[in-house]
Parts: sequence; structure tokens; C-alpha cells
Amino acid sequence: MFLLGVYRGLFSGGHATLITFIGVTCFGPRMLESIALMKSVNFVPCATPSSLVPLLFLATVACLAAKLLAHDVVHRALLARI
Repeated sequence: MFLLGVYRGLFSGGHATLITFIGVTCFGPRMLESIALMKSVNFVPCATPSSLVPLLFLATVACLAAKLLAHDVVHRALLARI
């Protein structure tokens, strides 16, 4: 599996074909069954980043807003001393 992961990283378009071929030759399902299985298996790695990107975006915006607010409070405190 590790080697298939490396292969996927280097040749992203061909890993599904390679895994489908391995599934057909090693486990014996028909070609359409193997393709259907690979579609469901490949859904998880594709769906995970899609669901995490909005959360990371919102977390980044919240952190930047907190930083800006903290900087503004400190700046106003320093101006009030002058």
C-alpha cells in the first residue's frame, strides 16, 4: 500500500488504473465491479480535503480577526498613554 501511495503521488492519473488492474487480477471481480469498488474507495480521499477546506478557511479568518482586534486594543492603549 505504501508503494501504491508513492506511485499515486508521482503519477496521480494512473493510480486508479493500476489499483483497478490489481483488484481484477488478485481478487477476481469483473472489471465493472472493480471500477465501482474503486470509485467508492477513491471517494474518501477526495471528500476529506473538500470538507476540511471551509473549516480551515473559517479558522484562519477567526485567527486573523482575533489578531487584528488584539493589535487594535494594544495600539489604543498605547495611544491613551501619550
